[in-house]
Amino acid sequence: MKRTVIQRIALGVLAAAVLIGTGYSNYCRAAAGIGDFRALRQASEHALQTSQLNDPCSLGYYPPSARPILMPLAWLDLRPAAAVWWALMVLLYGLCLYLLVSHVLPGSRDRLWIAGLSLVVALPWLIADLNVGNISSLVLASVVAGYVLARKGRPVAAGFAVAAGVSLKLIPVFLIVFFVIKRRWKAAACSLVATAAVAAVPGVLIFGGKDFAGSWTTWRREAVHIRTPQYTILEAQRSTHMNQSWPNVLVRLLHGVDTGHSKHPFRVNVADLPRERVLVLYYAFAALSLGLWVFLIWPRRGDPPAVEALHFATVPLVMLWFSPHVMSYYLSIAMPAMAVFVWALVEKPAGLVGVRKWLIVLALVYWAGCASMASDYLRAIGSYQMVILVLAAATFVIAQRMRVAAGASDQPTDSMAGSAGGS
Repeated sequence: MKRTVIQRIALGVLAAAVLIGTGYSNYCRAAAGIGDFRALRQASEHALQTSQLNDPCSLGYYPPSARPILMPLAWLDLRPAAAVWWALMVLLYGLCLYLLVSHVLPGSRDRLWIAGLSLVVALPWLIADLNVGNISSLVLASVVAGYVLARKGRPVAAGFAVAAGVSLKLIPVFLIVFFVIKRRWKAAACSLVATAAVAAVPGVLIFGGKDFAGSWTTWRREAVHIRTPQYTILEAQRSTHMNQSWPNVLVRLLHGVDTGHSKHPFRVNVADLPRERVLVLYYAFAALSLGLWVFLIWPRRGDPPAVEALHFATVPLVMLWFSPHVMSYYLSIAMPAMAVFVWALVEKPAGLVGVRKWLIVLALVYWAGCASMASDYLRAIGSYQMVILVLAAATFVIAQRMRVAAGASDQPTDSMAGSAGGS
């Protein structure tokens, strides 16, 4: 009892410190015109004032389907809007933690403690996101809620949850792929239909069919084109160390572009390959990664529900792995894998006997990746991708051991087999 009280007090103090610090920081940054929230609100305000979407100023970096969802940001003055946005992010991250601990992870003795430790593991990335005010919390909430609703047998609600995330960022489409692989056909079909409806209907009603249709062409030309792997590798003359998507990492390492900024240029290249060869290497690497993911999560006869839940935790990692833009605050999307990591170390399930030491080693590597946020050089060579890889390795090891343990428990013991034969 005393230990539980101490744990709750410690978690409460930590949460209060994070909330006060990030809330004040986000408020000041928004007022000073710094951070992603200010850019989100400016684009929303422009779209609201002009009633036109076919304009780069109204679109920003996000797809046209995201603008109707984000336009309410322009209804309030800047500082109240920043406070509301920050509160929404906190609420969504709290909701995700609750859903993960209560409905995704296998049964645990102390859900509050696992949720608190998961918060600690995700803290560097959560603080980064709460500071800049990105939409990572919305994307994560749509993915987690979509899976939980599908698992509870509510495919229509799951479809609309997934549709909100796809309309904002596109990369949650990997959850639909996950539904197909796991043969959750109703959830996959409802997600596709809901995505088409959420992506099209609000935009057509607000801006008109012609303007909304033209906005997709403008968005592809102004925002998508310069973020494709082909453009990044073949055309970019520099690649800032802050963006750690794989095309950016490969072009920095294999074709020595400037990775710094005007006041601090530097290079980290280990080879100088032709850009065309780097592009081919990236596509081969991407195909291999996708094929390996599909192979590892492919359902097998006798898989317990816990294995599917653990496989779901890899979906946000795949979203980050293939994202054309990976910043520090994007890694908060990997919270499901972090929660799985914590659950395995705290609960010590029987299937993980013998691998806990390896999980501890991976945990140390993970924290080294978190510490790399302070080094431009480490970020330039893809330290965040190392964090994603460590989380993926730990999650797959845990899922595989749980799968093996479930298979072993289904096999009759020697004594049972002998008695059956004698009878």
